[in-house]
Amino acid sequence: MNDYTYTIPTNSITGEPSITIVLRSDGAYIPTDPANSDYQAYLAYVANGNKAPAPSDTIAPAQPDEVAPSEGTTNVS
Repeated sequence: MNDYTYTIPTNSITGEPSITIVLRSDGAYIPTDPANSDYQAYLAYVANGNKAPAPSDTIAPAQPDEVAPSEGTTNVS
């Protein structure tokens, strides 16, 4: 059995934590479907006292001086 960790990703439309997808540490997105064996493994992970943090719990927001300029901009004269 693999020892994965999990994160609740942010919904790209609402900016809120997703309620339908779990992100596993190997990059797999797992649907919250009770028939899905990966989701069942996630539920066992949580039942064992583990927590899947939302991204806001694990990633500090970027500070203004850390934000990279937009790519693909064109300077028109």
